[in-house]
Amino acid sequence: MQNSSSFFVVWDEGEITELDENLKKLRQYKYDKNYDFESIICEKNNLFTTNEKTWEIYKIDVNSFKILEKYKIDWYKLNKKWIEGFTKIWKNKYVISTQTKKNNLLILEKTNSTEDFNSLKFKVIEKINFPYSDLSWLNYYKNFLYIISDKNDKIFKYDLIKKQIIQKIKLPKSHWEWISRNNSWELYLSDDSGRVVKL
Repeated sequence: MQNSSSFFVVWDEGEITELDENLKKLRQYKYDKNYDFESIICEKNNLFTTNEKTWEIYKIDVNSFKILEKYKIDWYKLNKKWIEGFTKIWKNKYVISTQTKKNNLLILEKTNSTEDFNSLKFKVIEKINFPYSDLSWLNYYKNFLYIISDKNDKIFKYDLIKKQIIQKIKLPKSHWEWISRNNSWELYLSDDSGRVVKL
């Protein structure tokens, strides 16, 4: 976030938690409806999170946690996949990872905001067959995707321009679900038990 060092974490049960750099809980918000949040990113003064059950992306106000906009992911085959990771790469361009063996990285383009929620979409503009499966989280930095494979206990550094893996980082065995960084580019990881570690 702008002028902030907070981390935001989402949960399958439709909760958002804000943590400080020492991983102390600052705020937590639970939505009334049955949301299944899988990933979250911070952009300016808003949050964007994915709802796996509806294949939607929500724009959320960081102060009130109010849902401001709902975007459909515009790809007819997505209902056969499970959304996992989500990150912004370039202006109006994003990437999601899915739990599948083919086309498991999808590059999306966000439509401009309008007053009609039904017209808000993330359109799939490119599909990438990444050679590993169960890509549970993504993070982007200077043309590189940092990708966690829960199944393989690895972080892959992936060159988006050359479309190739340039580094593999072995992790201790766990069910890794989350990767983020602070302003000094120190990496933080979390598993599905809620344990958070700094690399």
